[in-house]
Amino acid sequence: QMSCLRLLHEGTAVALEYGMFKNAKGFFDAEKATHVLFVDFGQSSFSATIASFVAGKLHTKSAKYDRILGGRDFDELIGRKIADAFAAKHKEDPWPNTKARMKLLTAAERCKKTLSPPGVTEAHINCECLMNDIDFNMTLKLDDFKEASEPLLARMVPVLEGVITESGIDPADITTVEIVGGSTRLGFVKERVSQILHGLGVPINMTALNNGLSTTMNADEATARGTAWQAALLSTRFRVREYEII
Repeated sequence: QMSCLRLLHEGTAVALEYGMFKNAKGFFDAEKATHVLFVDFGQSSFSATIASFVAGKLHTKSAKYDRILGGRDFDELIGRKIADAFAAKHKEDPWPNTKARMKLLTAAERCKKTLSPPGVTEAHINCECLMNDIDFNMTLKLDDFKEASEPLLARMVPVLEGVITESGIDPADITTVEIVGGSTRLGFVKERVSQILHGLGVPINMTALNNGLSTTMNADEATARGTAWQAALLSTRFRVREYEII
């Protein structure tokens, strides 16, 4: 039997991981709050959270979500492009075939990761025995991938606008924008997040490294680490410096 001591949403967990680390470094003032915007773009959802920090305490001000926007949507987008190219050449669509679709999505994820680092402009895609024992190869250019992703990128706007409006904090007072989640490794995702926030009045140097966004946290583990900190704070078996979460 498991006893639930507290529920913690992902944004607060990420904020707690950030706060515990920065607090130990003496980063926060005892009275003047530091406002941080956390953008989490994972495999299955997109969220934004604003938290205010003072020494020994964090206060989650607002959180907004698109619960069905994630990295898997980029995988499906590439997978369908491969399927369309195969159908154009071989006159049969592999997408409805479950086995072929799994191969398409596996190849699509590899392609997405290949196109993520700066300086990469195209990726070669290879699907062995995709359908009817036919091997299929093609090349996807980054510009084509970015153009096809525009509808997905546009869905970030209401989430980022909403989280700032709901927080009641002046965008100019947001000190840092921290990004986590595997999908933030896509260069054009970072670029678009920076553009949107700059347009909303958040002070971001768009020409700086990572388009002015901070990547000091572990993109894949930040949420899990934050929940582990919360468990340690609630536990009677671990000695952890007190940290208040509102």
